[in-house]
Amino acid sequence: MSREQRRALLKQHGGHVGQLPAGTVAFDFSTDSWAHLQAPYIDARMAVLRQRAARAPQDLQQWLAARFPFRHFVVTRRGRDAEALLFTALAQPDSLVAQNLLFHTARDHQQEQSMTPLELPAAGALEPTPAPFKGDLDLAGLERALAERQVSLIFVEALSNGAGGQAISLAGLRAIRALSRAHHVPLYLDATRLVENCLLIQAHEAGAAGHSLAEIMQALLACCDGMTASCSKDYGFAGGGLLATHSAPLFAQAQALLPAVGTALADADRACLAQALADWPFIETQAAERLRQTQWLGNGLQALGFPVHTPIGGHCVILDLSLVPGLRHAADPVSAYLAWLYEHTGMRGSPHWGGCAPAYQRPLWIRLAVPLGFPEERLHAALGAAGQLAQSAPAWRNLG
Repeated sequence: MSREQRRALLKQHGGHVGQLPAGTVAFDFSTDSWAHLQAPYIDARMAVLRQRAARAPQDLQQWLAARFPFRHFVVTRRGRDAEALLFTALAQPDSLVAQNLLFHTARDHQQEQSMTPLELPAAGALEPTPAPFKGDLDLAGLERALAERQVSLIFVEALSNGAGGQAISLAGLRAIRALSRAHHVPLYLDATRLVENCLLIQAHEAGAAGHSLAEIMQALLACCDGMTASCSKDYGFAGGGLLATHSAPLFAQAQALLPAVGTALADADRACLAQALADWPFIETQAAERLRQTQWLGNGLQALGFPVHTPIGGHCVILDLSLVPGLRHAADPVSAYLAWLYEHTGMRGSPHWGGCAPAYQRPLWIRLAVPLGFPEERLHAALGAAGQLAQSAPAWRNLG
């Protein structure tokens, strides 16, 4: 598709790249959710899972228990349904949920239950300074909040989405666990992108290099009273959500709430999810590849002069538009840059929300999320298109 054709499409859709049909987007980095993408590599993997499910059915409960060390599981159609179940079941109006920087749907579900997000990211979580675990919580701030305020839940996201995919450390989660026990406050983990987080722990945390990803994952989950997850990011499946817990009362309440709050995963999809979880070597291999691809894309764009925020996250590249001179006076800088990037390269990104509190909001950030299984040749083609755009400097720096 030519630049002129893409420009015409943008005009038809009011300049909003999020409204473009999937078939008109050469390189879709708007999300890493297989549930919201249309791509041949996703269709091919789902076909494999369906064939395996028909040939040799697997027990989903067995594989859930094998992968996640909890007693009870509720499987939903979407990850956000699992979030909604958790926050509805644990709702304590006017209480606080202590957390790192989450994806906005988790905060939305908290606020729907009249709970207030209390964001406690580690110092410098959103600053362009090198550090391996910028997804960690501010432990001193958490301790003060637990002692002085009404905190009803601690909710930590592995590979903190609001911080641009920054990892949490095992040591940090263990310290949070100690505080949660001392104050009798439950600790839940968003394990949507847990595998990449474990890879980063293995690479950067002292004493972790000699341990397998499975051992690191079990150690992280052992700190928690339960977890939620969207299965469409790390787990090689186009849909599904998971709420896991040790609490029998919470499990019973979540099951009772499910018809009103969310939707259970259909039987045919449960059979495919069982196949996906059974194929753990695929998940580990693809997660490692996705981590490598994200770093490669971010480094490549930075070398070309694009405003890449560093350190680069585990699943996405953040572009900081405050560094683009030509956007300083734009009425809607994010929409303008996303449209410009799509018109010239065929790449689709999306706005990045950052945190909830004003200090952690990043209204001039956009995200290029790299999905699991993204074809290597397409990634190279995307960077090639960006390189052609960069060659038009200095006009491209000013949205010429």
